[in-house]
Amino acid sequence: MNKRWGVSNNIEEVNSSYDDQLSDFLASSDNLIISGESISLLSKESLLKLINKIKYYNYEIKVLALVRSPYAMICSAMQQSIKTGEYFELISLNDCIPTSFSGKQLHLKSKTVEKLISVFGKSICFHSFDRACTHSHGPVGFLLEEFLNQDPSIFEYQKNNESLSNLSVRMQNEFNAVNPAFVGNKNGNKYNTKFRRFPLKVDERLGFSGKFLLTEVEYGLVEGFVKIETENLNEITGLDFSGQSLKFSKPIF
Repeated sequence: MNKRWGVSNNIEEVNSSYDDQLSDFLASSDNLIISGESISLLSKESLLKLINKIKYYNYEIKVLALVRSPYAMICSAMQQSIKTGEYFELISLNDCIPTSFSGKQLHLKSKTVEKLISVFGKSICFHSFDRACTHSHGPVGFLLEEFLNQDPSIFEYQKNNESLSNLSVRMQNEFNAVNPAFVGNKNGNKYNTKFRRFPLKVDERLGFSGKFLLTEVEYGLVEGFVKIETENLNEITGLDFSGQSLKFSKPIF
C-alpha cells in the first residue's frame, strides 16, 4: 500500500504518524476496537511490540479471530490478490492451466494461527467466518453481538470491498499477466504505471458468471493443500472445516 500511495520514500515519517495516531486513541479511550485482517500478518516480534504498547495504557486485551475454511480462503485471497494486480498462472478463462502448481502464492493460515496462539495464548478465541456470515447483520453484526455484547440492530452498516464477478476476476488476471501492479523482484519491485483495473462498470453486467470460484480442474492442483490445511486448522482451532461443501465455477470458454 505504501508503494501504491507513493509514500514509501517517506516511510519513517508515515509510520511515525500511524504510531502517534494509535497513541492518541489509546490515551483518550476507555475501550478501543482494533480491527484488520493484516494484523495477523505481523511478525511475532511486531505483535508483541503492539501488545506492549497497548498494555502501557493499562488496557485489558481481548482477541477474536474469524477463520475461513481453506477452500474459501484460497478463493477469497486469490480474488483480492488479482484485484490488486497479482497474476496467478493457475487462473484462466478456459481451464488452460499449468500441469503443476507450487502453491508459493498461497499462504498457510494454519501457520498464522499457530503464531497468534504463541503470542496470545488462551486469550484468543476463534470462530468460523462462515458461521459469522449467517448472522442477520453479517460478520460485523456477529462481532458486535458475540464479542462486544452489543445489540447489532441499532447500528447502520456499510458494505466495502465488494466482490467482483467470476468473469471479471479472470479478465483482470489476464490484464495482470501483461501488466502486473508491481514489476521487478520482491526486494526491488516498484509500482507499474501501466497497470490497469478491469472496468468496474462493466463488472456489473457480468453477474451472470457468478461469484469467483475455482473450476474443478483448477481445484485439482490445490486439493492436497486444502486437505492438509483443513486437518491442521481443525486440530489447532478446535473448529471443524471437514464438512465444508465445495462449489466450483465453470470454464468461461
